[in-house]
Amino acid sequence: MGLDKFERRIQGAVESVFARASKRSVEPIELGRRVVRELERNRKVALTSEIVPNVYKVYLSKYDFEELEPIAKAILAELKSLLVDTAEEHSYKFVGSIQIDFVEDFTQKAGSFYVESSFFEEEGYGDRFVLLLPDGRRIELNPGVFIIGRLPVCSLVVEDPRVSRRHCQIELVDSVAYLKDLGSTNGTYVNQQRITSEVPLVSGDEITVGGTRLVYLLE
Repeated sequence: MGLDKFERRIQGAVESVFARASKRSVEPIELGRRVVRELERNRKVALTSEIVPNVYKVYLSKYDFEELEPIAKAILAELKSLLVDTAEEHSYKFVGSIQIDFVEDFTQKAGSFYVESSFFEEEGYGDRFVLLLPDGRRIELNPGVFIIGRLPVCSLVVEDPRVSRRHCQIELVDSVAYLKDLGSTNGTYVNQQRITSEVPLVSGDEITVGGTRLVYLLE
């Protein structure tokens, strides 16, 4: 298990420091448990995979922040490895490279902390959201709603009688693209499975509307 491996790795690096800490100090294994819990709590289910946050901030009291500072790099490196191991174990996917940091929070008491996570695409890592069309053209998606359908006012007009006038939409929210069917007659498919609710897209997903196949990519 990922947490068992994390505990074994971290023990030697922090043993001497935590031997001097008071009973109220934050234990590294508890940091690991809380980070994994945050990953699980915020995972988003797609049709063929699950995506998880790639940015994590651990908010510590002034006392604990200073106590951990000498070994912060070692602990953060192991927490990052723990996230990778957990994702691999459950076949989760990150939307970008993993970032994890300690943040000093003067409102926290010694021994207490909390973790926040988010989805973020940093510059140079999949910073273009693209739809690949059947003819090889690429359409870049921008923040907001992108409508696919037969109407001339749609963002992407598909001249196919099997496609509804306003067939489906893609919306970018916090660097994640969500696909939603708009009550179309023939349905919207992702990787050959019909969607019944809004789903997050993963790079490489194939979207089918009528007889037209589109591929969602991060470039």
